[in-house]
Amino acid sequence: MESANIKYPSLFNSSDKYSIKAQKRFTLLNKWTLIILVLSSSISSLTQENWAIWLSSALLIISTILTTLMSLLKFEKGWYEGRAVAESIKTLCWKFMTGAKPFIMELEPIDAQNKLIDNFKKLIGQRKDFFTLI
Repeated sequence: MESANIKYPSLFNSSDKYSIKAQKRFTLLNKWTLIILVLSSSISSLTQENWAIWLSSALLIISTILTTLMSLLKFEKGWYEGRAVAESIKTLCWKFMTGAKPFIMELEPIDAQNKLIDNFKKLIGQRKDFFTLI
């Protein structure tokens, strides 16, 4: 079965998109920090001239700024939280579609839908910090 044909709730879509965006931002900042650190150490190991010392120092300052930004903006938290929320929503939807617990087949359709909505509300309540990020 192709999951491309499945329409998940917009709650899943927004969590998934936010997680992907946060992941890209985190990896980009991390990548540039590492590149700058490698450049700085390479320059300082090649020569001890004044310009190299100043350039290496400037690159170290830039990497410190990028590291501080990563720490303050917490993209990895948004990435992990978004992924957890999206996967929880997907799990609830699959349980609902297959009639697994707590959405057993003996329930009336409206009762199963209400139970699904209640579970979404519980999830939102448990992840309030994440939903303020979106």
